Amino acid sequence: MVETKPGPSTNLSLGVPVRGVPDLRGHGKAAADTGWNTVTSLRSIQVVDLSTVAAPELDDLWQYEVRLWHDRLLWDISSHSAALRRILGRGSLPGKAVQVNDRTVGYTYYGIAGHLGMISGLVVLPDWSQRDVGETLFKTTIHAM
Repeated sequence: MVETKPGPSTNLSLGVPVRGVPDLRGHGKAAADTGWNTVTSLRSIQVVDLSTVAAPELDDLWQYEVRLWHDRLLWDISSHSAALRRILGRGSLPGKAVQVNDRTVGYTYYGIAGHLGMISGLVVLPDWSQRDVGETLFKTTIHAM
């Protein structure tokens, strides 16, 4: 499902199943035997290093995350988002971002200590949460760690 290419970003395409059948690309002969085809969306999806993303590109995600934490748990994480913005501005936040047609629709950041890697945050905008964006972001982040 995920095609990787050399360079700072990974190019991906969303498969749109025809007649509700799941995307079976990459599953060998079983996919070919189904007789079903998938149509590739025209959307251009890239997973990029978070260091290549400017802080304003994440504003929608940070605003969504602040609202989500407030609405569900009555927590104010705005100072946390402000700190992330400063750290990202210094280029010191390891992570990945998903961009669709030049819009950042998801991001993750992580930390590594010795042999332990921990994803500290993973956010995908609601319009993209039912697609493969979150799973792709997660898998790409795990691979990067």
